[in-house]
Amino acid sequence: MNKKPIIAGLVAVALVLFICSGILGGENSLAVLCLPFTWVAAGLRKLSLSGGLGNAVAIALLVVAGLLPLVLKWKKSWGLEDALLIFTSIAIWYTLYVLINPYVLPDILQGTTGELLLCGSCYSLFLSWTVLRLLRSTRSMTGENFIQALEIFLYLCAASQLFLIVSQASGLVNAWNRLESGNTMPGRDLLPSYLFLVGGFVVSALEYGLNGWLLLYGARLMRCLAQDPYGEAACRKAEGLCRWCRRTLAVVLLSQAALNVAAVVFASRIYYIVGIGFQIPVSSMALVFALLVLASLLRKGQQLQEDNRLFI
Repeated sequence: MNKKPIIAGLVAVALVLFICSGILGGENSLAVLCLPFTWVAAGLRKLSLSGGLGNAVAIALLVVAGLLPLVLKWKKSWGLEDALLIFTSIAIWYTLYVLINPYVLPDILQGTTGELLLCGSCYSLFLSWTVLRLLRSTRSMTGENFIQALEIFLYLCAASQLFLIVSQASGLVNAWNRLESGNTMPGRDLLPSYLFLVGGFVVSALEYGLNGWLLLYGARLMRCLAQDPYGEAACRKAEGLCRWCRRTLAVVLLSQAALNVAAVVFASRIYYIVGIGFQIPVSSMALVFALLVLASLLRKGQQLQEDNRLFI
């Protein structure tokens, strides 16, 4: 399977979100994820208000929109996890209905935050079904299928790191604007605060970027394993992955520690701190150690295979 279109599509979406984060601000840029729902709801509302016939057509289209997830199981056998598609349909119906009729929404669901929560519930249900369905399909997978699936998964995880960097960029824009608008004292030196805002973003972006690089490296290792599990290319990739795992973890830990220490030293000159504090990059550590163990096991297996060849 060609992964380039998948990665290119994810990069394009990330760039759109990055542009939106600069134009609309962080919270509104996330609202872009709700556009399919808000656009459909606006169209159905306009159609419903056009008259009796329009209202009937709007109701029919609302029913059809809610049934779309169930089309995935059309004429196919159902499993226990497929019940999530029913809940997804219900969530879509409810989300579109309340977006069409916003006066029925509780106060806590009003505005962009409420829209994100409503649309996010639909996405989370569908994502849960997708993952559980994938887990069921692994029962009939062969070793080669597992390697190919893991390669695609690592590519997607690597692309997700770009979304995290975009999210951090949105937070930087918002923090920068809050610091600028909150400066009510003339003559106050805000340069150190701005520097620490940028420093916090750089450290976070560095962590996510290195994680993405490791995931891409791991995906390329999977490709080598699919071609020849005990070949020289796979062995070199496993060695390289081990080396990069150690370097990445060292850079992430030291950069975070350096930023935290600098924040304490220059605390008297900083008026706004974000992303700084006693933070341990647990997710990065888990990722690095998992890839390190995987690469080490592969390297050990390749060495045993080579020893067996020499013995024979």
